[in-house]
Amino acid sequence: MLVRGTALRGVLAACDEEFGRGASERVRNAMPPEILARLEPAILSSTWYEVACQAALHEAVRVTLGQGSLAANERVGHRAGLDDFRGVYRVFLPLLTWDLLWSSVARAWLRYNSSGRIDFPSRGAHHATAVVCDVVGFNEPMWYAVAGRMRAVVELAGGKGVRVLVERWSSGGATLLVRWAR
Repeated sequence: MLVRGTALRGVLAACDEEFGRGASERVRNAMPPEILARLEPAILSSTWYEVACQAALHEAVRVTLGQGSLAANERVGHRAGLDDFRGVYRVFLPLLTWDLLWSSVARAWLRYNSSGRIDFPSRGAHHATAVVCDVVGFNEPMWYAVAGRMRAVVELAGGKGVRVLVERWSSGGATLLVRWAR
């Protein structure tokens, strides 16, 4: 499985925004040298990279910025999500119905990932269950970053007090519970 360079770049930018200047450099320095070598001299936004690069990046965020806590991955994912949907998207997201929002999230998944899909089998006025399947190589910190991105999207769509719980996960998929007020 592959991930788009724009996702990797977004994580590194979010590290500096959330944890201060130099955070992304500390994260890069914590990555295994063989993975870091695949990202040198620069991460290209439109290039596809092995999912192992994203997994190592998020593990370095957990260890370096979170001191072992997954909260850092959720924070970085949230910031990256806010940055992804800046500009014109911020105008349109609050105008979408929740059903249109979920279908947009499902389409956006493939902008960043070469495979997998996200479905919303349960959804209501203040809740949704997101099921991601058919991916390969995701680790726990990645799923917490996905939860942060999901929180950002729901907030931008007008949700208040948004909470996203990683209910269960594996390297091949996850279930996320999303709750909010409106």
